[in-house]
Amino acid sequence: GPDLLFALALVHHLAISNQIPFAKIATLFATLTSWLVVEFVLRTDPKVEKLLRNRRDTASHYSLEAFEVAFFALFDVVEKQVLPPNGRIIFLLKKKTI
Repeated sequence: GPDLLFALALVHHLAISNQIPFAKIATLFATLTSWLVVEFVLRTDPKVEKLLRNRRDTASHYSLEAFEVAFFALFDVVEKQVLPPNGRIIFLLKKKTI
């Protein structure tokens, strides 16, 4: 697969709209690449608020903590940046070598 994969504006759609658990998303990315640039969009972000409005449930599984547990099990954090104005978090991750 590619040496570096960009997954921006993607994870919140997979996790909320498609109800795919973070662990499954992380595992998929780990099979595709060694280096990953991934974005976590907070629940307070207008885009996520809109996705949540269209749901019957609260998508309680969608949290930064749950994201980090799933992704950090398979990847090491090389860099983390919080972006204004809505606090989106960009991670540069490297797949753990087992």
